[in-house]
Amino acid sequence: ARLHIWSSSASGPTSIDVATFRMQMDALAECGYKVLSGQEFLDWHGTPGPGAQPRALITFDDGFADFATAALPVLHAHGFAATVFVPTGKLGGSEDWRGANVPARPLLDWKTLRELVQAGIEFGGHGVTHADLTRLGAEDRAREIQTCAQQLAMHTGRPTRWFAAPYGHVNGAVRSDLAAVFEMAFGTRFGPAVPGCDRFD
Repeated sequence: ARLHIWSSSASGPTSIDVATFRMQMDALAECGYKVLSGQEFLDWHGTPGPGAQPRALITFDDGFADFATAALPVLHAHGFAATVFVPTGKLGGSEDWRGANVPARPLLDWKTLRELVQAGIEFGGHGVTHADLTRLGAEDRAREIQTCAQQLAMHTGRPTRWFAAPYGHVNGAVRSDLAAVFEMAFGTRFGPAVPGCDRFD
Protein backbone atom coordinates (compact mmCIF):
# COMPACT_ATOMS: atom_id res chain seq x y z
CA ALA A 1 0.00 0.00 0.00
CA ARG A 2 1.39 3.41 -0.89
CA LEU A 3 -0.08 6.68 0.36
CA HIS A 4 1.35 9.21 -2.05
CA ILE A 5 0.73 12.33 0.06
CA TRP A 6 -1.40 12.69 3.16
CA SER A 7 -2.82 15.56 5.19
CA SER A 8 -5.05 15.68 8.24
CA SER A 9 -6.78 18.92 7.30
CA ALA A 10 -7.41 18.91 3.56
CA SER A 11 -8.63 16.10 1.36
CA GLY A 12 -8.06 16.35 -2.37
CA PRO A 13 -6.09 14.84 -5.24
CA THR A 14 -2.93 14.47 -3.13
CA SER A 15 -4.30 14.04 0.40
CA ILE A 16 -6.86 12.26 2.54
CA ASP A 17 -8.41 13.26 5.83
CA VAL A 18 -7.46 11.63 9.11
CA ALA A 19 -10.72 9.67 9.45
CA THR A 20 -10.15 8.03 6.07
CA PHE A 21 -6.55 7.25 6.97
CA ARG A 22 -7.63 5.67 10.25
CA MET A 23 -10.22 3.58 8.40
CA GLN A 24 -7.56 2.36 5.93
CA MET A 25 -5.17 1.36 8.72
CA ASP A 26 -8.00 -0.37 10.59
CA ALA A 27 -8.80 -2.32 7.41
CA LEU A 28 -5.17 -3.43 6.97
CA ALA A 29 -5.10 -4.63 10.58
CA GLU A 30 -8.46 -6.40 10.36
CA CYS A 31 -7.39 -8.19 7.17
CA GLY A 32 -4.25 -9.49 8.87
CA TYR A 33 -1.67 -7.53 6.90
CA LYS A 34 1.93 -7.56 8.05
CA VAL A 35 3.22 -4.02 7.60
CA LEU A 36 6.88 -4.07 6.62
CA SER A 37 9.73 -1.74 7.38
CA GLY A 38 11.87 -0.64 4.44
CA GLN A 39 14.49 -3.21 5.37
CA GLU A 40 11.91 -5.99 5.61
CA PHE A 41 10.56 -5.01 2.20
CA LEU A 42 14.05 -5.02 0.70
CA ASP A 43 14.71 -8.45 2.22
CA TRP A 44 11.41 -9.78 0.85
CA HIS A 45 12.09 -8.31 -2.57
CA GLY A 46 15.45 -10.02 -2.76
CA THR A 47 14.45 -13.39 -1.35
CA PRO A 48 10.69 -13.70 -0.83
CA GLY A 49 9.88 -16.15 1.92
CA PRO A 50 7.04 -18.66 2.08
CA GLY A 51 3.68 -17.88 3.60
CA ALA A 52 0.39 -16.41 2.51
CA GLN A 53 0.15 -13.51 4.96
CA PRO A 54 -0.57 -10.35 2.98
CA ARG A 55 2.07 -7.64 3.30
CA ALA A 56 2.10 -3.89 2.85
CA LEU A 57 4.70 -1.13 2.92
CA ILE A 58 3.21 2.19 4.02
CA THR A 59 4.94 5.28 2.66
CA PHE A 60 4.27 9.01 2.64
CA ASP A 61 5.64 11.62 0.25
CA ASP A 62 6.73 15.18 1.05
CA GLY A 63 7.02 15.10 4.86
CA PHE A 64 4.04 17.21 5.85
CA ALA A 65 4.11 18.40 9.45
CA ASP A 66 0.82 16.71 10.28
CA PHE A 67 2.43 13.32 9.76
CA ALA A 68 3.80 13.70 13.30
CA THR A 69 0.61 14.97 14.89
CA ALA A 70 -2.09 13.02 13.08
CA ALA A 71 -0.70 10.02 11.17
CA LEU A 72 1.86 8.78 13.69
CA PRO A 73 -0.66 8.09 16.49
CA VAL A 74 -2.78 6.01 14.11
CA LEU A 75 0.26 4.02 12.95
CA HIS A 76 1.47 3.47 16.51
CA ALA A 77 -1.99 2.29 17.59
CA HIS A 78 -1.56 -0.64 15.20
CA GLY A 79 2.19 -1.09 15.65
CA PHE A 80 2.68 -0.22 11.97
CA ALA A 81 5.96 0.91 10.46
CA ALA A 82 6.15 3.67 7.85
CA THR A 83 8.63 5.36 5.55
CA VAL A 84 8.45 9.10 4.82
CA PHE A 85 10.13 10.58 1.73
CA VAL A 86 11.21 14.19 2.24
CA PRO A 87 12.56 17.02 0.04
CA THR A 88 15.46 18.01 2.28
CA GLY A 89 15.85 21.59 1.08
CA LYS A 90 12.22 22.40 1.92
CA LEU A 91 12.04 21.05 5.48
CA GLY A 92 11.02 23.65 8.03
CA GLY A 93 9.08 25.54 5.35
CA SER A 94 5.96 24.87 3.30
CA GLU A 95 5.24 23.11 0.04
CA ASP A 96 5.91 25.45 -2.89
CA TRP A 97 6.28 23.15 -5.89
CA ARG A 98 4.10 22.54 -8.93
CA GLY A 99 0.81 21.00 -7.82
CA ALA A 100 1.14 22.25 -4.23
CA ASN A 101 -1.97 22.72 -2.15
CA VAL A 102 -3.54 26.16 -1.70
CA PRO A 103 -3.06 27.20 1.02
CA ALA A 104 0.39 25.63 1.24
CA ARG A 105 0.82 22.95 3.90
CA PRO A 106 3.70 23.17 6.39
CA LEU A 107 6.47 20.56 6.30
CA LEU A 108 8.32 18.79 9.08
CA ASP A 109 11.40 20.51 10.47
CA TRP A 110 14.69 18.74 11.15
CA LYS A 111 14.18 18.62 14.92
CA THR A 112 10.86 16.82 14.54
CA LEU A 113 12.31 14.54 11.88
CA ARG A 114 15.07 13.45 14.28
CA GLU A 115 12.46 12.79 16.98
CA LEU A 116 10.50 10.66 14.52
CA VAL A 117 13.63 8.66 13.70
CA GLN A 118 13.94 7.89 17.41
CA ALA A 119 10.27 6.83 17.37
CA GLY A 120 11.05 4.24 14.69
CA ILE A 121 10.00 6.06 11.53
CA GLU A 122 12.21 5.56 8.47
CA PHE A 123 13.03 8.44 6.15
CA GLY A 124 13.96 8.37 2.51
CA GLY A 125 14.97 10.90 -0.09
CA HIS A 126 12.57 12.94 -2.20
CA GLY A 127 15.17 15.24 -3.73
CA VAL A 128 16.29 18.59 -2.36
CA THR A 129 13.79 20.91 -4.03
CA HIS A 130 11.03 18.48 -5.12
CA ALA A 131 12.13 18.95 -8.74
CA ASP A 132 11.00 16.68 -11.55
CA LEU A 133 14.26 14.78 -12.04
CA THR A 134 13.42 13.86 -15.63
CA ARG A 135 13.54 17.56 -16.58
CA LEU A 136 16.99 18.26 -15.13
CA GLY A 137 20.41 18.08 -16.75
CA ALA A 138 22.87 15.47 -15.54
CA GLU A 139 24.67 17.71 -13.02
CA ASP A 140 21.52 19.16 -11.47
CA ARG A 141 19.89 15.72 -11.32
CA ALA A 142 22.92 14.19 -9.59
CA ARG A 143 23.04 17.11 -7.15
CA GLU A 144 19.36 16.66 -6.22
CA ILE A 145 19.91 12.97 -5.52
CA GLN A 146 23.32 13.05 -3.84
CA THR A 147 22.77 16.16 -1.72
CA CYS A 148 19.44 14.82 -0.50
CA ALA A 149 21.11 11.60 0.66
CA GLN A 150 23.95 13.52 2.32
CA GLN A 151 21.63 15.89 4.18
CA LEU A 152 19.43 13.10 5.49
CA ALA A 153 22.43 11.09 6.66
CA MET A 154 23.95 14.14 8.36
CA HIS A 155 20.76 15.05 10.22
CA THR A 156 19.70 11.52 11.20
CA GLY A 157 23.08 9.89 11.74
CA ARG A 158 21.95 7.02 9.51
CA PRO A 159 22.54 6.19 5.85
CA THR A 160 19.66 7.02 3.53
CA ARG A 161 18.69 3.89 1.65
CA TRP A 162 15.40 4.64 -0.11
CA PHE A 163 14.17 7.28 -2.55
CA ALA A 164 10.88 8.27 -4.17
CA ALA A 165 11.10 10.49 -7.23
CA PRO A 166 8.96 13.63 -7.07
CA TYR A 167 5.76 13.21 -9.11
CA GLY A 168 6.79 9.58 -9.65
CA HIS A 169 8.68 10.66 -12.78
CA VAL A 170 11.68 8.51 -13.71
CA ASN A 171 13.57 7.48 -16.82
CA GLY A 172 16.69 5.44 -17.47
CA ALA A 173 19.05 8.25 -16.48
CA VAL A 174 17.19 8.88 -13.22
CA ARG A 175 17.16 5.19 -12.34
CA SER A 176 20.87 4.93 -13.05
CA ASP A 177 21.67 7.91 -10.82
CA LEU A 178 19.46 6.55 -8.05
CA ALA A 179 21.14 3.14 -8.22
CA ALA A 180 24.52 4.79 -7.58
CA VAL A 181 23.32 6.23 -4.25
CA PHE A 182 20.34 4.26 -2.92
CA GLU A 183 19.35 0.63 -2.43
CA MET A 184 15.76 0.99 -3.65
CA ALA A 185 13.46 3.59 -5.19
CA PHE A 186 9.68 3.75 -5.34
CA GLY A 187 7.23 4.92 -7.99
CA THR A 188 3.52 5.67 -8.24
CA ARG A 189 2.05 3.04 -10.57
CA PHE A 190 -0.92 1.13 -9.20
CA GLY A 191 -0.41 -2.59 -8.69
CA PRO A 192 1.31 -5.01 -6.33
CA ALA A 193 5.07 -5.09 -5.95
CA VAL A 194 6.51 -8.39 -7.12
CA PRO A 195 9.85 -10.02 -6.41
CA GLY A 196 12.38 -9.44 -9.12
CA CYS A 197 10.96 -6.16 -10.38
CA ASP A 198 13.36 -3.26 -10.94
CA ARG A 199 14.49 -2.12 -7.49
CA PHE A 200 14.78 1.46 -8.79
CA ASP A 201 11.39 1.73 -10.43
